[in-house]
Amino acid sequence: MKTKHIPPEWAFEFRRHRCPFMPIGYRMGKLALEYLGIEREKDHGFFVFPEIGIGHPQMCFADGIQVATWATYAKGLMEKTFYGKLAATFYHPKKVLSVIP
Repeated sequence: MKTKHIPPEWAFEFRRHRCPFMPIGYRMGKLALEYLGIEREKDHGFFVFPEIGIGHPQMCFADGIQVATWATYAKGLMEKTFYGKLAATFYHPKKVLSVIP
C-alpha cells in the first residue's frame, strides 16, 4: 500500500537522522491541511500550537509539522504549549482543528 503522507527525502536530510516522530508530525500536518481545506502556509494566516514537551522526539514531531504545513517557528507561526503530548492545534482565522494521534 502506498501512502501520500510520506515526508520528502529532503526533510530527513534537514533533520540529519531518521527519527520516527518526524513522519508522525508530517502526517498530522498533511491531514490537518486536508481536513481544514487549506494549502501550505504562504503568508502568516495559519498557526500551529504543538502540545509537545521538551524532549528530542517531540522536536522531531514538530519538525514534521513544519515540513508539511510550512508554518515555522522562525515565521512566528508555531508556538509550543509544553503540555507534554504528541498533539497539536491547527488554527486558521476561519477554522480551528485540534488533533491527537
